[in-house]
Amino acid sequence: HKANTRRQQSDCWHTPEHPTMSWQAYVDTQLLGAGASRAAICGRNDSTVWAHSAGVALLPEEIKTLHSALNEGDHTSLFRNGLLLEGVRHTVVSDADGLLHAKHGAAGVLVAATAKALLLAWYNADTRPEATNAALVALADYLRSMGY
Repeated sequence: HKANTRRQQSDCWHTPEHPTMSWQAYVDTQLLGAGASRAAICGRNDSTVWAHSAGVALLPEEIKTLHSALNEGDHTSLFRNGLLLEGVRHTVVSDADGLLHAKHGAAGVLVAATAKALLLAWYNADTRPEATNAALVALADYLRSMGY
C-alpha cells in the first residue's frame, strides 16, 4: 500500500512537488507586502485559518458561511445580506472576475477563492485597494495553477 506523500507540519504543506510551501509566507510577503492592512488564508472545506496576519480574528462559522455563499452561482445572498467577518457586516459592492469586494465604511476586504482556499485581504480607509487587489488575484491564480 502506498505511503501518504503529503503531510501537514505547522503552517507548511510538504509535497514531492513543493517541498516547503508556507501559507504564512504568502500572507506576509504577497498580501501584506502589497499593502494589505491584514490578510488571511483559510481552508475552503474545513473552515480553518491556515495563516493570518496580526489582528485577524475570523470565526469558523464566518468562513463556512462565506464558503457556502461563494458556492452559489450568482452570489445573491452576499449582495442581499452582506458579508460578516470578525463580527462586522460588510456591504458587498462587486463580484467580478473571481474577486469579491466588500466594504465597511471607507475600509474594505477583498476575497478570492480557489478550489481549496479562501484568500482575504483587508485595506484601511487611508489606503487604495488596487495594489492589494492585484496581489490577491496573482496569488489566487498561482494557487489555482498549483491545484489549490
